[in-house]
Amino acid sequence: MTKLTEVNSNEALFRQEALDHQRDQVWGSVIIHTPWSFSLLTGLFAAVVVSVALFLAWGEYARKQTVRGYITPKEGLVKLFAEQSGQFTQVFIKEQQLVRKGDPLVTIVRQRANGLDDDIYQSRLREIDLQISNVEENIANAKRNV
Repeated sequence: MTKLTEVNSNEALFRQEALDHQRDQVWGSVIIHTPWSFSLLTGLFAAVVVSVALFLAWGEYARKQTVRGYITPKEGLVKLFAEQSGQFTQVFIKEQQLVRKGDPLVTIVRQRANGLDDDIYQSRLREIDLQISNVEENIANAKRNV
C-alpha cells in the first residue's frame, strides 16, 4: 500500500502562481461604466416595443363600425348578401333613432373600376326592368282571367 501524505487544500486545487496573482492584484477589478444616454435609449426602445405590442394586441387598425341591436324579420331568418361593393355617401338616420318601413337609411354609391362596368350595369338594369314589366303583365292577365 502507498502512504498518503497530508496536503494543504489550497495547494491541491491551485498552483502557487495563481494564488500569488490573486493575492497581489495591482489593477483591481473591472467596472464597466455605461453612459446615462445608453440607459435612456434602452428605456425608450423598450417603451416603443411595448407600445407597438399593445397596439397590435388591442388597437383597431382597420376601419370598422360596431352596430348595437338586432333586426328581426317577421317570418324566419333572412340572409343578405351584397351583389356589388359600394361606399356610404350619406346617412339619413342617427343612433337610437326609430325607423319605419320605407324610411331611407343610407345612400350607397357603387365603386367602378372602369367604363366596362357601366355597360354591364346598364344591361343588367334593362334585363331587370324587362323582367319586372313581364311579371306585371302576367299579373294583369291573371287578374283579367279571374
